[in-house]
Amino acid sequence: MATLTRLEVWTSYQCDSGTRQAVLALQDCASLSSTERVTREDTLSLVVPKASSAASSLALGRVLRLVYDDATFEEWRIHELMDQSGRDGGKYRISCRSVLYELRDLALIATTSSGVLATSQSYDGKTAQNVVDDLLNYLPAWWSAGTIAPTTPVSLSVTSDATPLRVLRELVTALNAAGDPCELDVVRNGTTGYTIDLPVTIGASAGTADIRTAKNILTSDRTRSRETMANRVYPRGASDASIEYAYWRVTSVSGSDVEIRQAETSAPAIVFDDQLNGLYLENDAGTRVLISDSVASTSKVTVSSAAGFTANEWCRVVADSSGTGITYISYPPAVSTKVGIVDGGEDGTTNIVDNPYMSRWPGSTSAPPTGWSNSGTAGATYSQNTNATYIRRGSYSLRAQFSTGGQLVTTSTQNLLTGRGTTYSAKIAIYKVDSGSVALRVKNQAGTVITSTTSSATGWVEYEATGMAVGAATGLYCEVGSVAGATECYIDSAQISVGATQGAWTLGSGPASLYRRGLVYLEANAYEPTTYNMTVADLTRWAPDDWPHDALTLGGSVRITDTELGITTTSRITELVRDHLVPTNTTLVLERTTRTLTTTLAAAA
Repeated sequence: MATLTRLEVWTSYQCDSGTRQAVLALQDCASLSSTERVTREDTLSLVVPKASSAASSLALGRVLRLVYDDATFEEWRIHELMDQSGRDGGKYRISCRSVLYELRDLALIATTSSGVLATSQSYDGKTAQNVVDDLLNYLPAWWSAGTIAPTTPVSLSVTSDATPLRVLRELVTALNAAGDPCELDVVRNGTTGYTIDLPVTIGASAGTADIRTAKNILTSDRTRSRETMANRVYPRGASDASIEYAYWRVTSVSGSDVEIRQAETSAPAIVFDDQLNGLYLENDAGTRVLISDSVASTSKVTVSSAAGFTANEWCRVVADSSGTGITYISYPPAVSTKVGIVDGGEDGTTNIVDNPYMSRWPGSTSAPPTGWSNSGTAGATYSQNTNATYIRRGSYSLRAQFSTGGQLVTTSTQNLLTGRGTTYSAKIAIYKVDSGSVALRVKNQAGTVITSTTSSATGWVEYEATGMAVGAATGLYCEVGSVAGATECYIDSAQISVGATQGAWTLGSGPASLYRRGLVYLEANAYEPTTYNMTVADLTRWAPDDWPHDALTLGGSVRITDTELGITTTSRITELVRDHLVPTNTTLVLERTTRTLTTTLAAAA
């Protein structure tokens, strides 16, 4: 690992036209340490005598630059400056923050209308790349997108005080709930700027350092507490929505096994083995069967009879054979109960349309997307559109160039939600290029029109139908078509939901998204947490040639052999405190929710 050689005081970041003002010698520092966290809320603190020649250059908002012998450097914004007097001439205590905080301090996403200030921000069916690209519009030019690992489209909303950092935090939460895990990182891009990265895990490429008694463990302690745990969680959404009507897609049926996953994301409905045992699975005909087994690795349940279940239909997990809804999720092996609430922005809407925001496409982009099809009179031309002018939700829309009347684009027929009544609402969003007439319809499984309208208006048209009485219908679909003559439009999105009033635009089932938030939280907090703190000698910093394989990296792993506490395990570093003046004084905080570490520590007690 590189050796720190000096500290410099800059007017700002170099990429932000900063200039160097002074050089602070290491011997002038009474103390110098940094704390790195996998949340990237990193801090740096130091104490400098007032007698230092560089002391006069220290000021709030300036940047401290740590320079290493391999020409690399770190930049830290001075956030707090404490002026202390004393017989030794006094000193300055300085607290700095990492560049991540610039994502909070540099921009507020704000608009005004009729004298009212709005500071909220929403994204509907967007990928992480879409969101990051949009946030860059609010940030200085020295910010850019880096490695963006997730690809799953998600919906998210920050209802107030929306800064880029708050939006990114909510994006990470939504992606993890959608089964596309990632962490937020900020990476320096040479001297030209910083990138916003969303890797699967920070430090994934680091090696595994060896930490053991009589080698480099100086002190160690562990703390076990029930305070931060919850093994029964109640997900709660917008307008106090619950998970009672969380609907899942049946993705496969084999014998008595039914695989159930979240619509649109394919995220599993199960994170613990036996999680759903003793509950019931309800199909879209209202038949309920007992769940005798549930497997996390496959998201499959074993039921008393799978005869009524088929792939791609909706299903629901209920408490009993009467169809009582569930309101909480539990960790099966829990010895005692400790409850918690998990809040999310999703409401109670379930959009039964498959691929409603056109997120998925077949091999050809010259055809309607997956779950949509063209029918009626031949001769229309279709293509995938990526121009944001003609997109409201998701990353794409369908450009439809109709050449004559009777040319149609339809969604696939979707079965209705059992037990939710016969009243539905629907909406379809299109962008009309010209004044030719377009018909927007909702039909049942037999092709009978439930509701219909025509429009020759140009620009955005959102057709809404509320309180549709569907009668004995078992399925519904949406249709967009030309009425007469040639016309061009961009078909953006469609929604069919239960109820007499419109719900918010939703990608899949809002309550199922809430359920997934609860599962992710439960997976991280269901165990009695054990915090393991260690003070170790950072041998690679002290003697890199002798200990080249024991570098301590945030997010990386350490292999622990602690003979005094009786622990032999491997765990991830979630916090790393470095004393930059004394390499042998390094503190590690290990991942407290790792099942292996927690159970090992408990067994060793």
